[in-house]
Amino acid sequence: MFYSPLRYPGGKGKLTPFIEMLIEAYGHKGGTYIEPFAGGAGVAIELLERDIVSRIVINDLDKGIYSFWRAILNETDRFIDAIIQAPLDMTEWHKQHEICLTQNQKYSFELGFATFLISAPLRFWSARLYRSPRSF
Repeated sequence: MFYSPLRYPGGKGKLTPFIEMLIEAYGHKGGTYIEPFAGGAGVAIELLERDIVSRIVINDLDKGIYSFWRAILNETDRFIDAIIQAPLDMTEWHKQHEICLTQNQKYSFELGFATFLISAPLRFWSARLYRSPRSF
């Protein structure tokens, strides 16, 4: 099953079976998968989860996407705390959207978190709304 922490339009997740076939055909099973245009990293995550590759390297030119992956991997506890503390309302959504629009030239934890909140799949919001007395 294909999962990504981000809702990423135009995602490459449907290409996973084809990429898996190429990896196996060229004898690279168990190797490293390098994804220079990670986006939601659906292919990389799926290949890693299914033990097709043993390691992934992801990157993205988009500073929001890059910041998301760097923050979630290197500041995991802070990221989890930010998710727990984030209010679920339109004021917060607009605040995070503004960060995505104005602070998108270099890495920052704030940009990574804002990118996640703006791009988060519906299942994230649904789970949070179900557990929260606040309304969106």
